[in-house]
Order: sequence, then C-alpha cells, then structure tokens
Amino acid sequence: MQTYEAGRPVELDARERLILVYRLVAAEPLSRKQLGAVLGISDARVRQLESKLMSKLRFGLTVEFPASEQYEVPAPRDLPR
Repeated sequence: MQTYEAGRPVELDARERLILVYRLVAAEPLSRKQLGAVLGISDARVRQLESKLMSKLRFGLTVEFPASEQYEVPAPRDLPR
C-alpha cells in the first residue's frame, strides 16, 4: 500500500490524468474497455488504476478537509428538493 504525505498536493501520472478526464469528469465518459484500448491496457487494469486514483483523490480531500465533523452537513431529508 502506498502512503501519501499530508500537506502535499496529490500528484497524478499521465495515465491517472487520462482516467480522471475521460472516465470520472467527462460529460460522456469512456467505458473501461474503450479507455483500455486507448492506453493499450486491459479493462481490468483500467479498473485497478481507477481505484488507485480514487484513493489518491479521497486522501487529498481528507487532507484538505480533515475534520468533517466540524462542518454541519444536512441529512438528505433536510435538503431542498
């Protein structure tokens, strides 16, 4: 398991950036199979990289917002419809 240093920006390699752009934030995301074909890797490997990327991003958010209990988050039933 890779660890990340608190306070440092999350660094993404080229494949992770492509996965972020074309899978996670695109208006019409590519499938893992399509992205795998572009990158020359299997769809299973895209899934592994996507999972690693999500962990990195989650870590970056936890460092940025360390104590979520400090913020009052409304329960879903309290949100306006």
